Amino acid sequence: MAFKFRLQSVLFFRTSLEEKAQLALSREQRLLEDYRQRLQRLQDERQAMMADLEQRKQGAMAASLYALYVEGLLGMEREIAGQADTVAGQGRVVEDCRQELARRMQDRKVMDRLKEKDYRLFIAETLKREQKQSDEQAILRYGKGRM
Repeated sequence: MAFKFRLQSVLFFRTSLEEKAQLALSREQRLLEDYRQRLQRLQDERQAMMADLEQRKQGAMAASLYALYVEGLLGMEREIAGQADTVAGQGRVVEDCRQELARRMQDRKVMDRLKEKDYRLFIAETLKREQKQSDEQAILRYGKGRM
């Protein structure tokens, strides 16, 4: 008789939920990394614009061009602040996904431990049954020899 875990379907379901949580975490981490890279690009562009403005200020510069640079820098500051907020929000989403994955893993591990316990009980019962059969055969053989 083979071992059959009575809650195998529950274990399978919890395993699939864990895999879905892993995929969600991976997707959200990728998105967070994309947001971080965009933030870094914006900061680099701002630095380049600042360097260009400083270089142009060394020579003669029209007031309208200076105003254009200042407006551009202010716009970039707003965009950088918005992207930083997006990165922070996505970081919270990633943390939530990480906690969900940890909970799903814990649920699956509970089922794994239950399966292991059931298997150990199955093995113990099987050994007990085999021992009983062996004892009965020995008694029958002993009885035949005495007759």
